[in-house]
Amino acid sequence: MAANFAGKEAFIKAVGRVFKWKEIEILRKENGEPYIILSGQARKLLEERGLRKAFISLSHDGEYAIAFVILEG
Repeated sequence: MAANFAGKEAFIKAVGRVFKWKEIEILRKENGEPYIILSGQARKLLEERGLRKAFISLSHDGEYAIAFVILEG
């Protein structure tokens, strides 16, 4: 759960704008690989900026979590 929170924060920092938490979903494929699903204003802003994909990497150890987001245009 902390890794998902870190992922949403990383996405917001990568985009440079705050969104509703529900507009940013962090899910996992069967193999455990995380991916981002956007809706509402978050999705609209990426489309307006010509960004096609948001890649995410999550990691955690004990009480610590970290996330990276890369936006591709």
